[in-house]
Amino acid sequence: MFDTARFFERHMEKSVGCTEPAAIALSSSVAFNAIFGKLPKSLNVDGIGGAAQRSMPVMDETARSTDVAERAALIEEISVLMDSGTFKNAMNAVIPHTDGKSGADLAAALGVFCDPEFELMLFNYLNDEIVRAAMSILSRIHISYEDKDHIFIRTRVRLSDGTVSECVTKHLHTGIVSVSVNGNPIFASDIAMMDEDLRILEGMCVDDFIHVVEKLPENAKVKLKEALKTNISAYEIARDAGCARGVGVIGVIGGWVGEAAKMVHTAVECRMSGETMEVMTCAGSGNMGLTASLPLIALHRHVSAMEEARGEKERAKKKERAYGDDEDVLLRAFALAHLIANFVCVKSGYISATCGCAIKAGIGVAAGIAYYLAGVVDHAEDASGVADVVKTAINNMASDVTGIICEGASRKCALKASTAVISAAKSALLALKGVEFGGIGCAADATVTLNRVGEIARSMADTDKEIVRMLQMNR
Repeated sequence: MFDTARFFERHMEKSVGCTEPAAIALSSSVAFNAIFGKLPKSLNVDGIGGAAQRSMPVMDETARSTDVAERAALIEEISVLMDSGTFKNAMNAVIPHTDGKSGADLAAALGVFCDPEFELMLFNYLNDEIVRAAMSILSRIHISYEDKDHIFIRTRVRLSDGTVSECVTKHLHTGIVSVSVNGNPIFASDIAMMDEDLRILEGMCVDDFIHVVEKLPENAKVKLKEALKTNISAYEIARDAGCARGVGVIGVIGGWVGEAAKMVHTAVECRMSGETMEVMTCAGSGNMGLTASLPLIALHRHVSAMEEARGEKERAKKKERAYGDDEDVLLRAFALAHLIANFVCVKSGYISATCGCAIKAGIGVAAGIAYYLAGVVDHAEDASGVADVVKTAINNMASDVTGIICEGASRKCALKASTAVISAAKSALLALKGVEFGGIGCAADATVTLNRVGEIARSMADTDKEIVRMLQMNR
């Protein structure tokens, strides 16, 4: 049975900086700290018998100079093997607090000086001293990658006294499945349990997703509200930082669509430029999290302002619409966007040759916008009419954006994310008018369309290899 609240809790995580470098840093942090008897509480380990119980200060934002120097001196070698998608996304995404630096090797080095308790938020606590220490051990970091259809990171840390520890991450950015010290296992996770929610999701259809969001439990709504609040705050930080280029041009589009595109572009570009801001992820990606949420906020604000101007708010309070109040529909629309984005990720791979903001979060938010418009603007009386609009929007979006490639996380993600927002709005508005386009991957059944989008992404494995090769040439 699909546990809605658990799914959102597991698959919406806060992150600071791009999630791939953060996942690499987390892996090296867990491997290093395990030697000294520390594992993050999220692994639910009561003590770690078998590990060498040594005295090592726990690093945090107030770390002393001697702690940093001591840690750097201990490292003989760190080797990291990862999937090519993680390597690709870690290549050019700027790590916060590093003065514009990036790379999988730097991420692995930084992990040594981070507290694994913070998981994907661990870059929030970097400082100049830690960055200098990480740079000093870069020559001891060895990075390799191989083709896999899922997230994979295996980090081995060797100390100068010969002690070796290992941390393995699979499927999810925080999906640590094993930790060992000197060959002695000190943590192992049941991968089948970790993937349970995703396996159930994979067997669902668009009608199932709509049924799920129609019956959102209150604890799921709390998580969804937190995600919306986190991501609008991230946009405001990015807006005030002023580091996004070209947003004035995007703003010329006008209306709520232009505002939505501007918000996503601003937040994504600043995040990829290393701005320190907490973001709630979608399917392990902060950029996808922003793409799946900010357009719905822009739309909701626009509709609310229009109703306020027409004096409809008071009437709405007196007699609630048959399909629910605006805020509740917003949460359901956001939940739908998130579920569909995750579904496409399962079908196509979490990091593939196709752009996640466009093909995954983009299709999700197109469905979310359609759901909101049908439920609030058109005053739909039941879910069946809304479902038809949602399915048409999915087919329109798939017809428009399928094939947009992912060339690794960088500032350019902002261009593709804002393009996805404009296309999503267009797809939903066309769907609201009953207009549907059928691309090569589209089918009468929108669930089949989503499956085909995944098939196309997986068939582009050779394209992804070429993208990684070109990225390496350009560094």
